[in-house]
Formats: sequence, C-alpha cells, structure tokens
Amino acid sequence: QRKLKEQGILDFDDLLLETLHLFEEEGKNKALRQGFSYLLVDEFQDISPVQYRLIQEWNKGGRELFVIGDPDQAIYSFRGSDARCFEKLREDYPQITTICLEQNYRSTPQILEAASGVISQNDGPERRLIPQRQAGTPVRLVTASGEMSEDIFVAKEINRLIGGIDMLDAQGHLETGDDLRARSFSDIAVLYRTNRQAELLETCLKKEGIPYVVAGREDFLMEPAVRGTLCFFKALLNPEDRTARRLSLKLLWKLPEDEMSGSIFDAAAEKYRKKMKKEKPQKLLEAWVSDMNLQEEEGVAKLASMSVFYKNMDEFLDNLTFGQESDIKRCGGKTYTSDSVTLMTLHGSKGLEFPVVLMCGVRKGLIPLESGKQDIDEAEERRLFYVGMTRAKDELLLITSQEPSPFLEAIPKEVTTRENAGKQRDPGMGKQMSLFDFMQP
Repeated sequence: QRKLKEQGILDFDDLLLETLHLFEEEGKNKALRQGFSYLLVDEFQDISPVQYRLIQEWNKGGRELFVIGDPDQAIYSFRGSDARCFEKLREDYPQITTICLEQNYRSTPQILEAASGVISQNDGPERRLIPQRQAGTPVRLVTASGEMSEDIFVAKEINRLIGGIDMLDAQGHLETGDDLRARSFSDIAVLYRTNRQAELLETCLKKEGIPYVVAGREDFLMEPAVRGTLCFFKALLNPEDRTARRLSLKLLWKLPEDEMSGSIFDAAAEKYRKKMKKEKPQKLLEAWVSDMNLQEEEGVAKLASMSVFYKNMDEFLDNLTFGQESDIKRCGGKTYTSDSVTLMTLHGSKGLEFPVVLMCGVRKGLIPLESGKQDIDEAEERRLFYVGMTRAKDELLLITSQEPSPFLEAIPKEVTTRENAGKQRDPGMGKQMSLFDFMQP
C-alpha cells in the first residue's frame, strides 16, 4: 500500500474503499450525494460487502432502491462476492418488496427440468422455472473413456451438428415441431471448469479445421513475456506510468531502471510510438515478436491472436484491463471469422446463451473442483454447474469420463438420454476425420 501511494496508483479494491470513504465522511462532499433519487443495481448477487456498503451510501436520501439478480447465480466468492447479499438486504430493509421472475424464455423444458434438479439440492426456497418454449430434445449424458476421448467426441459432434441432422434426429424434431436445420459454428459453445482443459480441446479442433475463439482471462496473461509486452505498450500510451516502464524493463530486458536501461527503452519506444499511429495491434505485435526474439514464447503468440479483434492498441489494452470475461477473446487461428465455436470456462459463460452447449469434464474432481488448496464450497460449485447448464437454449450435452460428477445424480432421468462417446452417429460430411484415425480412445 505504501508503494502504491508513493506512485499515485490505486488498485481496484482501493478504488472501492476510497470512494466509500468519500461518501462516509460526515458533513463533507454533499455534492456527491445529489442526483441519486432512483438507484438501480444489476447482477446484485455478484456484489462484495464493500460494494454493498457503497450501495447503502448512494441510496441515502434517495426515493427508491431497485436491485435485480439471481441468488442461484452467485459464483464469484473468490472475488469477494457474498451469496447472502439478498438475505442481508431483507434484514436491512424489512419493508422491501420482492418480485420473483419465474418464466423462462431461453431454454427448453427438458433443459430447465435438468437444471432445476441440480440447483434444488442447495438450501433455500423452492425453485420455480416455468418454461415458455415447446418441448425439445432430451439432455444428452455422454460417457467417454478419458479426457482425450471427451475432446474427440466434441469435435465429432460439432462436425455432425454443422453437417446436418441425421434420420434419428429428424424423427425427434418432427415430433416436437422444432426446425429441422443444420447449425452454424457460432451456434455452439463448449464449456469447461478450468482453463487448462482447453489445451487438448484446441488441438482436436485445429486438427479438424473447426474455427473457434477462446473467451475469458487465461493464465498465459500472467507470463513474464506477456506482462512485459503489455507494460511496454502501456508505458508508450501513458508516459507518466512509471510502473509499467519499470516492469517492462524488468520482465523483458531483465534490467533495473537506470540510465543505460532507459536508453534501451527509449530507443524501442521511439520506433513503436511511430508504428502505433498507423498500424493495428496485430501488426505491431508481429513486429514486436521479431524484434524481441519472442518467437518461442507461446503466450505472446496467444496475445497476438487476441489482438485481431481491435483497431488500435489503446482499445486493446483498455479491454484487457476493464473487459468482462466474455469480452476478452482469443482467435483460434491467425485470422478471425465470426462463424466460430466459442470455448470458455463456466465462470466466463455467465450472462450468455447459445443454441447448443457442450459441457466437458463433468466428472469428479472437476465438478465440483477439488483443488486441494481449500475446502470445496459445494453449494457454489453446484450454482456454477447450474449456470453452465442454463446457457443452453435448444440442446445440452454433458460429457463425462472416469468417475462422473456427483451432481449428475440429481438430474431427472426422464429428461435425459445416455450414450457412450465411442458410438457416435456418423457426421454425415462424407469426410473421414484424420485426427480420429490415430487418436481413437
């Protein structure tokens, strides 16, 4: 905290605490309290205790407070959110009026019944999800022989979905009155519990030429070469950011900040300051990789594949700093196509929806996650699984191997079908899938 203060820097927690301090000062900053007659708060289940106190301060003297959220989607305790926020609100505002939104317009009845079976295992009032759509296809529980088999199944299934609907599907769709059509890549999302699971999955999709984007903050962003690169361009955009300059020297050139290292930095800065005015981030990073001999740094290559979504470096860095999980994307190839499968963690999927969702790794040890570092919060892990299930609009596939997740036991058998990953239907593309010739489980 002392070092941050010396350099005039506030981290995110400091921003909240300093703002709270401004409002809590008695008799001061009266101007800050003007203008909030009606305070509306979205995603209330995600707030931390400090943010809760800020809401109380902002609401002083106001006419109405309105919050909206879903207690069953409280999945960010590791960021400080408190799942008891709705209970505390009722305690602090006993006159509160509660309106329950029970109609669901997103998912088919089968998906909602499956998800309700899972979340109803948590404490709390009875959950009511009233479907507003016609019946669809059952939730598919797919068992594979291992992680490789899971990911091969995903690639096969995506090709089948893109290629069209076979006769078995056609019969089911005709019975329910659903449209009979092939899916596009952008209709499909593949969800998983941890970022690590994406590595093998990406290999399978690349082998088959399936376009994809990876959404969310990934571990490679913390690699020294990646952090050093980002700090270099941050320092160029904001010369007063001495911390970014110092970190880039330390992480990239392995040098302390002194006169000699300063001349090295200034020479690089002069070259790239000119480039930044006319070149897009992807071109800048390609040149940067060559100049700094970072060709072997896989993390920097992934950073470059994120940059294809942005027009300039300023926009790119802003999104990395302030963007939500779903805003931060990495292209699976050198070029981006809007018709791509989305890969993301269960946390990153919150708030989104897709016609087809394939959830990988629904097995013991991953769902719920057993890290060994701390006790499992089973209620929150169950909420996270519920969030992932309810991203699906039309089709939901839960893919497991080894020992299945105990959460699967709560899904009503009436709304599911079970199958083995080794007995998929033919993709119908007239194409032998080369990856699977030598990687059969």
